[in-house]
Amino acid sequence: MNTKASTIKATLSQQVEAKLNSQPTWAWLVLVFGINIILKGLFLGIPDFGMDEPFTLFRAQQTYPELIQLLANNNHPPLFESLMWLWLRIGGYDVVWLRIIPLVFSSLTACAIFYWLKRASGSSHLALVAALLFTFSNQFIYFSHEIRSYPLFSFLTVLVILLFENLLNSASRKNILWLGVVNAILLYTHYFGAFVVVVQVLYVLGWKRSHFKWLVISGLISIVIYLPQVYMTLNRVVAKVESGHWLAEPGIGNLFNLLKKFTNSPVISIILLLIVIVGLIMGWKSASTRMKQSIRIQLLLFPGVYLAMFFASSQFPMFHDRYVSYSVVFLFTLVASAIAVIPHKKVKILLGMLTLLPMLISTNLKPEHGMAYAQVIEEIEPYRTPNSIIISAPIATYIQLGYYLNFEHFKDYKNTLKLFEQDGVIFQQKPTIQTINPYIKKANRVILLLNEHDVEPLKPSIKRHWKIMAEKRIKQTGILVVDKE
Repeated sequence: MNTKASTIKATLSQQVEAKLNSQPTWAWLVLVFGINIILKGLFLGIPDFGMDEPFTLFRAQQTYPELIQLLANNNHPPLFESLMWLWLRIGGYDVVWLRIIPLVFSSLTACAIFYWLKRASGSSHLALVAALLFTFSNQFIYFSHEIRSYPLFSFLTVLVILLFENLLNSASRKNILWLGVVNAILLYTHYFGAFVVVVQVLYVLGWKRSHFKWLVISGLISIVIYLPQVYMTLNRVVAKVESGHWLAEPGIGNLFNLLKKFTNSPVISIILLLIVIVGLIMGWKSASTRMKQSIRIQLLLFPGVYLAMFFASSQFPMFHDRYVSYSVVFLFTLVASAIAVIPHKKVKILLGMLTLLPMLISTNLKPEHGMAYAQVIEEIEPYRTPNSIIISAPIATYIQLGYYLNFEHFKDYKNTLKLFEQDGVIFQQKPTIQTINPYIKKANRVILLLNEHDVEPLKPSIKRHWKIMAEKRIKQTGILVVDKE
C-alpha cells in the first residue's frame, strides 16, 4: 500500500514537472518579465530621488561632449550615462520616467537568469526559482529604483555568461563574435566587468583549454571595440591608486553583512548557503556534464569573484553592495542549480518552496536609502529668515540638496553654485568655526546641514562662540541652527 502511494506521489510530481517544462520558454519569459515590472514598478517613485541619483541626472542634463568630458574624470564608463542622456531628452526630468531604465534592465536580468538556467538544467521550475529569488531580493528591488548602472551591469553579466557557454558548447563564428561584442559592452557599462572576463579565462584554462584560442579571438574583438575607452580606463586606475577611494577597508564581518542585504535577512542567507552546499554534495556525481560546466562557472562568480573583491579591498577598497551586486546574482542561480542536481524529485519541489517563501514574505516593495533631502528642506524652512545663510557639507551636496532646494538652479548646471551663493546657500567641504564665522557675522543665523558624524565634533566649538537654537537629525543629515549671541 505504502509502495503504491509513493509511486502515485512520484508520478504526480513527474507530471507536474513535465507540465511545467512543456510550456514554451517565451511564455515563461513574459511571465517573469511581467512579475518584475509589476512588483518593482508599483512604487517606482519611492524612495526620494537621492544618494547618487542626482549626480547621474546632473551629468545627463549637460551636452553630450560635456558628459563625456566629465566621465573622463569619473568612475563610470559612458554606456549607461549615455542611455540616461538620451532618455532624459525623450521624457524629461520626471523621477518615475527616469527610473524606467533601471526597472527594465532589472526585469531583463530576471528573464536572462530564467533563460540561461532553463537551458542548462532543463527545468522550468528551478529556473523560475532562481529568477524569483532575484526578483524578491530587497537590494535588487532598490537598485531597480535607482538611476545607476547596476541593473544593466547585472543583466549584461548574465548575458555574457550565457554567450560564454554558447562558445564552450560550439565555437562557431557567430558565438565568438557575440561574446566579444557583449564583453566589450559589459566593460563600457562598468570597469568591474573585468572580473567577468577573468572568470572566462580561468574557466577555459582550468577545464576547456581546447577553446582558449577561440576565447583569445573573441577577446581581440572586445579589445578593438573597447579601444576608444582604454585611455580613460587607465587614467581612472592611476587616479584611484594615487588618490585612494572613498570606501574603507572591509572587516571580515562585511562578508556576511553585505550578503544579508541581498537575501533580506541573515537567516535566509544561511538557508540559501546551506542549500548550495548540501545540494552540490548530494547531486554532483549524478549531475550532467552540461550542468557541471554551468555550476563551475557560477562558483567562479560566486563566491569566487565575491571573495576576490573582498580580499582585493585590502589594497583597493571595492567591497560595496553596488559593486558586488553582479556577483551575488549567481548565489541565486547556484541555489537553483544545487537543487536541480539533487536526484530526489520531491526534495527539489520542497526546497524550491523553502527558498522562495521566506524571500517572498520578507520582500519590501518600498525601498529606502540613507538620505531624505526633501524632508530636510521641509524641516529647516521654519528657521529660515530673510538674512539667514545655509551652509551644507560636503561641497558635492550642491547637487543632491540643490535638486530639492531650487530645481531651476539645479538645471542651470553651469551656474548652479553661483546661483545658490546669491541665494545665501553656501557649500563647504568640512565647515569649521573659521569658515562659518564670516557668514554668521553677516547674517546672524546660520543653518548647518552636515553629515551626521560631523555634528558632534563641531558642537563644542560652536557652543563656545554662538548659540545653538535647534538640532535635528534626519537619516544621515544632521541639522544645526546657530545664532550669534
